[in-house]
Amino acid sequence: MKYSSKKSFSLLTGSILLSLALSACTTAPKEPPSPYSPEEEVALEAIKTEFANGNYKTLITQIKAEPLMLTGSLAFRTEALKFQAFSECVSKRRTACGKTFNKMLSGNPDYTLDPAESTHPTWGPVFERENKKVQVSRLRVEKQLSSQK
Repeated sequence: MKYSSKKSFSLLTGSILLSLALSACTTAPKEPPSPYSPEEEVALEAIKTEFANGNYKTLITQIKAEPLMLTGSLAFRTEALKFQAFSECVSKRRTACGKTFNKMLSGNPDYTLDPAESTHPTWGPVFERENKKVQVSRLRVEKQLSSQK
């Protein structure tokens, strides 16, 4: 009888531990930390709101005057310049759009648009053209540096 109660206790304890372990596995995965500071988050939210509301001219002016464009993180500057370029493209300012994408890619040459953005008919081709220019320039510089060694 004692053996049976010890066995039952062990089974019960094992079941509880297994339940706890499995419940820990079912918790939602943690979100990766944001690459933006709280101040950058606020500024990006304002940028995205202006873009969503179609206030492209205001958005372009806002980004050009944003102090975080000088002091903010690379992630912030890249995202802000992306929205500036999008706004310039939809405002039919293709030259300005191309220059802004070029500036963005010169600072962050490995950046890629997400699939929905890259296939957009207005800014997708402009981004691709500027990306190719930056990559060709990058390869040229790397080639010159390696030949100097």
